[in-house]
Amino acid sequence: MFEHLARFPRIIVTGPHRSGTTICARMIAADTGKVFVMERDLATPRFEGDTEPDLSADTVVAWLGESRDVVLQGATCFRWLAGLYSALKPDLAVVYVVRNTEDVLRSQMAYRGRRLDDPTEKLRQFQDLCLPNSFLVDYEALSSHPMFVEDRSGWAPRQTEHGAPVL
Repeated sequence: MFEHLARFPRIIVTGPHRSGTTICARMIAADTGKVFVMERDLATPRFEGDTEPDLSADTVVAWLGESRDVVLQGATCFRWLAGLYSALKPDLAVVYVVRNTEDVLRSQMAYRGRRLDDPTEKLRQFQDLCLPNSFLVDYEALSSHPMFVEDRSGWAPRQTEHGAPVL
């Protein structure tokens, strides 16, 4: 499904929080033979048990600049896309996951108990950037990928990142 992205040494998968960036990034990594990395793996915890560790644009640029053949799941990285692209072009592809707004907001509320961002506004901002090597992926289209799991009843909110069963 994502073999066309194999030519890019660095790929960031972004979009609204809870839009499917984790599963999409895992699928891209599997299809392209690249290494999957979550943005929180680059973050620095501020205290023991920190669930929202600190992540900076400088850290992401430095790490991506040194890394090749990686797919970075990065919903938080969205705010730095223009700068990341400027620093890393033309080796960087940006994949933006588009998902039904109501589904995203429902998932945000279930996960954090609050709205994390505005999916409609975020998509508009992404389109306004007009980044070369950028791709929109419809979350619904991911259901045709062999790694997609339809029935997630009983799963923890972020179970897809912890090796939940993948079919």
